[in-house]
Amino acid sequence: MRFCFAAATVVWTLLASPALFAQGAPPMPSAPTAPDPPIQPAVSPEDSSEPAPETPPVPVPPAASSEPAPTAGDPAFPEKPSPAQPSRPPALAAEKPAPSDAPAQQAPLVADAGEKPFPRERFNLPFTLEGRGGFVARLSESAGAFDQEQVFGGAFGIGGWIEPSEEFAFGVELDHTGLGNARDLSGLNSLDAEYSVTSAWLGTRVFPIRKKSADVFVALRVGLGWQSLSATGTRDRLPTTAPAEVFSCSEAEGPGFSLGGGIGLNLRVSRRVSFVPRIDFSGQQLSGEVLGSCAVGIGSVTAAALTLGVGYDFELEPG
Repeated sequence: MRFCFAAATVVWTLLASPALFAQGAPPMPSAPTAPDPPIQPAVSPEDSSEPAPETPPVPVPPAASSEPAPTAGDPAFPEKPSPAQPSRPPALAAEKPAPSDAPAQQAPLVADAGEKPFPRERFNLPFTLEGRGGFVARLSESAGAFDQEQVFGGAFGIGGWIEPSEEFAFGVELDHTGLGNARDLSGLNSLDAEYSVTSAWLGTRVFPIRKKSADVFVALRVGLGWQSLSATGTRDRLPTTAPAEVFSCSEAEGPGFSLGGGIGLNLRVSRRVSFVPRIDFSGQQLSGEVLGSCAVGIGSVTAAALTLGVGYDFELEPG
């Protein structure tokens, strides 16, 4: 009975195994695929003599330590040095400006385009009335052959200037200039003559430099000049032997063409008042012939003048 039960168990095991049926079936061509895992034959509970595969041990977390955790500053647990952070290049750090709570205090990088080049208070259309006085030196010789000559004289004048823009001005001037005096003595004849010229000028001024309290200008003028002569002396009475005759006379001649130019400063002491020192050079065509019945004229003159003027500004177009 026990033998029959064992034989039946073996037969049943063989019939249930798929490897038995797989041996009789012819192989079928198919595309290569991954190999299937091997099939383990079934084993009965009675025939299981091999030990079961061991189960891998499950890792057990370590038990919490009862020792205290290390704290900062504990000598028993020195701190590990932290990795050094890469420092920012100084050039990049300098590019980023520090934040400022007051942006209005920062200086502008570009000047205001609307700022005037001459930061001074100016009238809309200034008219300057100018009076001046100074000294003159005659640089040329006179037409008469005098024994003695004095080439220095005084000068004074008045003028008016209009400035339509900051760059230039134009105006008129009227001045009187002393050209010196001359003395001559020949026998009974003697002469003491004093020469001067009165001129009317039309001029322009160009301002290459303008500052808040001072301007530099270059002047050019053209005009007309009238020569004046005042003389005293004695004349013999030929062919008689009478004493010499005393005489006094004055004459004027002109006009003659005049051309002048110079350089000067405009020194402002207030909004309306300014001092105007200047140096002028002029050349004038004057007669060297006898003027009337008085004396010989001085002839064409070249002179240099150093004057100081005072100007007062008016506003022709009030703003």
